[in-house]
Amino acid sequence: MLAWCIAASAGYAVLEPAICMLGMGPGLIMPNMTMAVHNALLAARRGVGTVMVGLGLLMLAFLPEVPLATTTAKR
Repeated sequence: MLAWCIAASAGYAVLEPAICMLGMGPGLIMPNMTMAVHNALLAARRGVGTVMVGLGLLMLAFLPEVPLATTTAKR
């Protein structure tokens, strides 16, 4: 939807709610995931577990952009 808004030259009235909804998903889920990791791991491993959850979320966020960037660079 975000790409459609940009391609259709939609105004901020359409673009801002889309960006807000995209931010609310990780914002509501990430604290719960962090607490689940803290409760599941021993105290000595909690830091590593939290980093792995954050890294997984980061990879999930940017991984779909890699094929898009390689196809547009070849044009």
